[in-house]
Amino acid sequence: MTTDDADGEESPTERTREELRKTKARLGEGADKAVREFDDNVVDLLSWLLDTETRARIYVYLRDNPQSTSDEVADGTGLYPSTVREALAELHDEGTVERDKRE
Repeated sequence: MTTDDADGEESPTERTREELRKTKARLGEGADKAVREFDDNVVDLLSWLLDTETRARIYVYLRDNPQSTSDEVADGTGLYPSTVREALAELHDEGTVERDKRE
């Protein structure tokens, strides 16, 4: 740490850097909270449109990861693989999502 004098006081430059670091940290925390709240609101809206929160979470995950397998969707959403497979089958039957076999 750089000091101004023998008293060990921080220089204006060091104080400015520390304030900038703190401001960036607060902005990052605020952005993370906004994203979480946005994601939660999207899931809530989609839950209403797609009938269940499970189906909404799968849909949101697939929008970000369109080529995912059902196991990848289960890992990404925290849902049971059997639940994901069942919901994907329903969503596919309704035409909401497409399913393809991987080679």
